[in-house]
Formats: sequence, structure tokens, C-alpha cells
Amino acid sequence: MINLNKLAKKITLQEGGKKSLSIAQTKEVMKLIFIELAKMDIIEVLKILKKYDC
Repeated sequence: MINLNKLAKKITLQEGGKKSLSIAQTKEVMKLIFIELAKMDIIEVLKILKKYDC
């Protein structure tokens, strides 16, 4: 299972915008995103993931 703290830290470091989010703020945003993704049909989630696949 992925460590969400490590994921949040990685996202926070990559984001690097003018106004940085703290790791705690990033985790809260991740939580909200995951809640919305969980409500979606799996096909829609896969389409979103494919859009951002690097």
C-alpha cells in the first residue's frame, strides 16, 4: 500500500508554485479528490488517469 504522507510530500515538492501548500494541506486536497474519484464510474476514473499518464 502506498504511504500517503510520502505521496503528499512528493506532490508538494513537485507543485512548487508561488504559494506553496503544506503537506497537510496537500493531504486534505488529495482526500477531497479521492472522495470524488470514488463516486465516479471506474471507466471515468481510468480516463482521467490516462489523461495524466506520463
